[in-house]
Amino acid sequence: LMKEGTKSMSSEQVAQAAAQMGSSLGISVGVDETSVAMDVLSESGPASVKLLADVVENPLLPESELARIKTNMLRGIAVSKTQPAQIALARFRKLMYGDHPYGEVLPTEATINGITIDDTRKFYAGNFGAARSHLYVAGKFDTAAMKKAIAESFGGWAKGTPPENRPASPKTQRLLDVTDRPGAPQSTIYAGLPVAGPTNPDYITLGVTNTLLGGSFASRITTNIREQKGYTYSPRSQVSSRYHDAYWAEVADVTTKDTGASLKEIFGEITRLQQQAPDRKSTRLNSS
Repeated sequence: LMKEGTKSMSSEQVAQAAAQMGSSLGISVGVDETSVAMDVLSESGPASVKLLADVVENPLLPESELARIKTNMLRGIAVSKTQPAQIALARFRKLMYGDHPYGEVLPTEATINGITIDDTRKFYAGNFGAARSHLYVAGKFDTAAMKKAIAESFGGWAKGTPPENRPASPKTQRLLDVTDRPGAPQSTIYAGLPVAGPTNPDYITLGVTNTLLGGSFASRITTNIREQKGYTYSPRSQVSSRYHDAYWAEVADVTTKDTGASLKEIFGEITRLQQQAPDRKSTRLNSS
């Protein structure tokens, strides 16, 4: 709804203003934050700050657009529920985080239909404000002009309320969960566990370890189940981060008959890395 105009501009005017700067306004929502961003030519920097500030500080949140947006969301969720990767991710996160918001990947139809315009406006009022926002400017720009535009555009923004942090307590028990899809030619595997979060001093080391294990094309798991065994085409591992929280997961779409063998090789590579430190040659190869 924040892209649907401000108190002084219609949604068409917002889009046109961004287009005249050679850009478009992007709003993305993650599990912990909302990001509003623009990429513009250098000379349009101050004007882009003014537009972005108007959208962030003065959204119209028109009730007339709510039904359309909810319909689009429901359509997207329905499609996601037919896709193995989304089904597996939703189940994985639910098992790991339970009733914590991190455990909800695909909202229910009742949840979406129950949202009112008052809910959205209340959410905006309770979650948007200067005190919990960060502004980043990168690239080539006139520093003095940008500072002036930022001060003028954001200087009067109310502080708002402090964030309500709900630390997650991910489950650590070992378990196997199966969602059966009769006749499927492939199995989608999510194998993972909680790991050190972004504030942990081991987080950088974790990223390097992930690259070696499954996070690059030349990684051990990829070489094993893709190149050597031919069980899958594009396996990958990732470190997925949230507020003071992260998990590591290996994800792979494997030929159905090779599901068990793939899991054996994945866990075998994890055990090998635990028990045998990589030599300098393999470290250089997988970090390049």
